[in-house]
Amino acid sequence: MSKKINKRVLNKYCIIRTYSAGVWFGKVLVKDGNEIILGKARMLYYWKTNGGISLSEVSLTGLHEDSRVMSTVEEIWLKPIEIIPCTNKAISSIQDKKDYANS
Repeated sequence: MSKKINKRVLNKYCIIRTYSAGVWFGKVLVKDGNEIILGKARMLYYWKTNGGISLSEVSLTGLHEDSRVMSTVEEIWLKPIEIIPCTNKAISSIQDKKDYANS
């Protein structure tokens, strides 16, 4: 089963809900057991959807303009509880968002 899961998320942009490090977006570079390495990662500091109430909706439609994301980090090691693949629309929405800390 884990090989099938890895195939679905490896090298794909996903939203990651973690155990203790908040919510992140980035490309899944490595998944090993219950840990991942996320590349080109951005923390979703404060997020709102474009019509729904869940991170699943963010993964489909992207972020509302009121959302806030942090700077991109090259890689981060996380322990996810939820991995949600993103649509191209959501990817663009998150990648194009200005860095909240430097705005």
